[in-house]
Amino acid sequence: MLKTATAKIDPTYFYIRWAFEKQFGIIDVSLPPRQPSKSNGATQSLREQSESLCDYLWDNYIELQNAEHILLVGVEEGVSGLIHMLQARRCEKRVKALVGFICAANMQSILYGGIKDQALAEWYFNSSLLFVGSDHLFWENNKSRRRKYGNCKLTAGDVISTVMLNSQKDATDFMMNKVTDEASDTNTDTNHHNNGDGDANNKNSV
Repeated sequence: MLKTATAKIDPTYFYIRWAFEKQFGIIDVSLPPRQPSKSNGATQSLREQSESLCDYLWDNYIELQNAEHILLVGVEEGVSGLIHMLQARRCEKRVKALVGFICAANMQSILYGGIKDQALAEWYFNSSLLFVGSDHLFWENNKSRRRKYGNCKLTAGDVISTVMLNSQKDATDFMMNKVTDEASDTNTDTNHHNNGDGDANNKNSV
């Protein structure tokens, strides 16, 4: 989980506990606190820190593991780093879902430059779920609700901790469904493959 250190009550505890109970390995990282300044320079700096940190985590920790069901969770500008990592490392085959929580971060900054590769853009749309606070400017402009942002869900809350707490069930259900759907597809393919081998062996025996 990649987050900015802003909330006085850290709601990531509930998600970490859920992941622990489901026996997932966990990497929990905090970015520097968000500053009150909304200048482009401050936003760019935080986004760049997020991106470089995600690349480092993938190269030195995540990629070295055997995990094939990776779930990415980002908070505010942390989402930008995860999206950048997906593009820079093309790791979507091992990532099953990306969940993000956004309350104050600029949506255009989150998906800075967009996703250029069409196949990855399609994967992102089908595998992401962003919980966006109800007071966010994103909801005031219908034209900004574009497919490129992924699946965005209106979530009650005017601070990030409230958005995350109000999204617990939907977020964890979404991630778990992505993992179980993948496991089900794998088992189905394996069964079909085994049945095919069995038929061939029977024919050879006959």
